[in-house]
Amino acid sequence: MRPLLSLLLILFICSCATAPKKVVFGPQKSTLTQGYSEYRFKQIQDVNYDLYFDLHENPDQFAGVTKINFLVSHLEAGLRLDFHEGQVHSLLVNNKNIQVDKGPAFILIPSQYLVIGKNNILVRYTHKYSKDGRGFHRFKDPQDGLSYTYTNLEPYKANRVFPCFDQPDLKATYKMKVKAPKSWTVITSVRESHIENGSDYNLWTFPQSQRFSTYIWSLHAGPYKMWSWDKGKYPLRLFARQTMAKYIKPNDWFPVTDQGFVFFEKYFGVDYPYLKYDQVIVPEFNSGAMENVAAVTFSERYTSRGIKSKGLKMALADVILHELAHMWFGNLVTMKWWDDLWLNESFATYTAALALDRATEYTKKAWHDFNGTKSWAYWEDQMPTTHPIVALVPDTQQAFANFDGITYGKGAASLKLLHYNLGDKAFQEGLNHYFKTNAGGNTRLTDFIKSLEIAAGKSLHEWREKWLQTASLNTINVTLSCSAGLISRLKLDQSYEKNYPTLRPHSMQVALFNIKNNSPQLSSTHKISFSKQSTEVKDSVGKPCPDIVFPNYQDYGYFKINLNKKSVDNLIKFIPNENNSFLRHMYLRTLWQMVRDSQLDIHTFAKVYTKNLKSETDHIIISHMSRIADFLFHYTPKKTEKDQLLYNKLISELEALSWKQLNKAKGSSELQRSWFNFYQKIARSPSSLKNLSKILNEQKKLSGFTLDQQKRWDILIHLRRFDFDSSISMLYKESKKDTSNLGKKMFMVAEAIAPNWEIKSKYLKKMTDLNSSLSFDQYRSLARNLFPQGQEKFRQMYKPEFYQKLLLLEQNKESHYPIAFTRLLPDNCVNESLTLADNFLKTHPNLKAGTSKKIKIN
Repeated sequence: MRPLLSLLLILFICSCATAPKKVVFGPQKSTLTQGYSEYRFKQIQDVNYDLYFDLHENPDQFAGVTKINFLVSHLEAGLRLDFHEGQVHSLLVNNKNIQVDKGPAFILIPSQYLVIGKNNILVRYTHKYSKDGRGFHRFKDPQDGLSYTYTNLEPYKANRVFPCFDQPDLKATYKMKVKAPKSWTVITSVRESHIENGSDYNLWTFPQSQRFSTYIWSLHAGPYKMWSWDKGKYPLRLFARQTMAKYIKPNDWFPVTDQGFVFFEKYFGVDYPYLKYDQVIVPEFNSGAMENVAAVTFSERYTSRGIKSKGLKMALADVILHELAHMWFGNLVTMKWWDDLWLNESFATYTAALALDRATEYTKKAWHDFNGTKSWAYWEDQMPTTHPIVALVPDTQQAFANFDGITYGKGAASLKLLHYNLGDKAFQEGLNHYFKTNAGGNTRLTDFIKSLEIAAGKSLHEWREKWLQTASLNTINVTLSCSAGLISRLKLDQSYEKNYPTLRPHSMQVALFNIKNNSPQLSSTHKISFSKQSTEVKDSVGKPCPDIVFPNYQDYGYFKINLNKKSVDNLIKFIPNENNSFLRHMYLRTLWQMVRDSQLDIHTFAKVYTKNLKSETDHIIISHMSRIADFLFHYTPKKTEKDQLLYNKLISELEALSWKQLNKAKGSSELQRSWFNFYQKIARSPSSLKNLSKILNEQKKLSGFTLDQQKRWDILIHLRRFDFDSSISMLYKESKKDTSNLGKKMFMVAEAIAPNWEIKSKYLKKMTDLNSSLSFDQYRSLARNLFPQGQEKFRQMYKPEFYQKLLLLEQNKESHYPIAFTRLLPDNCVNESLTLADNFLKTHPNLKAGTSKKIKIN
């Protein structure tokens, strides 16, 4: 430690008081505290970056020059310049060449080099590319040898690309020059103003951008294939790497993007705030997509190396609209700190569904799909790690710890409920006020609430307090009494989880159905709002006694449901005859939740599950039911001989049913693809695995069915999971056919998933080697597949090493590695494993937030 750093002992989180207090810096960690961000926000303003990147010289690292112009308001302490693990070659502050110690996370500029008013910093540096999808990622395509780069910066990764003040409320402008190979295209938030041709490189010049946060700045560069679309109001471009280009269908991207522009500009009341709009599809991307200003990044998982199903097309449309919504909510108006990240994501999730419903061809399916996101929230909200929608985020490390189904699904569900309560006119006027008032700035939740309160003319205090600041969820219980064929009483009660005693304000549509011609027919609906423990549906009294009472018709509420016995009995009989597929799906989800809550026998559910499958034609429901199948198989009792017989019968029945439906489905139809996916996922018996093998080897032809490369891998991985005869030779044969990076990853997964301890040990060693050559994309895929359901013995075999290796990763790798590794946690259904997990958490209280959370969940 040099003399300067010897004085900087402990990182002190400064107070939020108006008068600045001295800040003392200590051990450098790759995180930023909320306290220091508040201090730095008061210290500097009007930040402008002038950036230069050399991507031409070295495939392992890039070189850069960053010049920052900014204003300083006080000099009580030095100034932190965030820069993670880069090599600083020279540093000038106000044109003076100075020597300061550079730690792993930031540069500290002593106050004596700064002045009140205008300042500038110039840093020359180099930095390694990343291979974990964070910061500045470089990927070399194994098929053609071409390399591609892209940035991924949320929440605190811009400082891995260039020295900066990396916090959302220090918005800045950006000018840039990029030296890149001649075959490369360079993409950022603005179009280039000039390209200078060199001998074997081009120098790209980009004019000054609009002002926005560092985490949504971007730089993509490589020999990308480009498609253009000029039919709408704004010029659109789409990019993908060359070997994926043949799989890209621009018509899946451009029309829905343009529909989103039309809808959001009208609904938000503010024009699109940027000059152009690019969408860049990249390999090894960690999340689904990222809303960089005017240059959105998408994962290649939204492409398909075959015929894209309707489900995948709708999922793509949804994520396109989600990222587009962020251009207003998140980019134009940005959260001040990461404690409002939930609102950023919840808003984009909800308004994407709204746009999907009102502006695209998916109008009949949008809320059906949205209910799936809510189901994710229901699952997270019943875990021991449940948390309020609004959570404390003391530092950037904590920002993504609660990035989960509650952030996305419950937050979005609460906005849907709020929209329903306020009405469309007031909700839209509130958004108009919010965007117009705060355009270009940073806000807190209170600003959003204030705009909605002004438009609605009422307080939202109770909604905010009960929905955003409390954890867990309520259950609505239905009590029905009838006399002489008429309703004498219909009562709804809300209950709460034992440790979360909150009664919330709920609004819902209570629907009454009667069975006519063997089908549930809607008799009446009743809008109910209440916040106490119970309420009477008074206007239902005197109406014909219903056969089914469903208290969340059209899915406005967020709660679990315990149906009365008569409703359950009739649903079990008549669900397959319900013509409304969304309602049919909600019925099935409700019954499954009642199984989870021990309100319904699992064997009874299995019967209605199978019965509905016999006539099911909706691809969303078939897909969801294939996911439920794994849980159904897992939780069906197997202790007694009778249990085992029932379990075997269930598997046999589902295999036979899905095989029949697959062969009966019309060739090349969506239904055929849905049934193939279902059968491929649930096949267990030797005869069913043999059927899959025959399809893979083209010994069994399905009429009109296209067996694309991804389906081939799906079959192979499934066959290897159950150690099907000759699957190992098929695996090596397939790996020679598919030499793409996806093929290499699928080969690893297919190898690792096999019930073979020697093979699993090989991959476990790779995953815990701190110098492993695995990309994070490969690492995460292996963690997800090493110990699949049915291979619990291998999970237990790894138990003696697991916590030791987890601690090694926790201490030496960034948080996403140990988080992924927790998927290998010893089975927590075993008491000994539970004790081990509890003891580990107690003896290691300083684990990263995400790691400890995953241990508690698993």
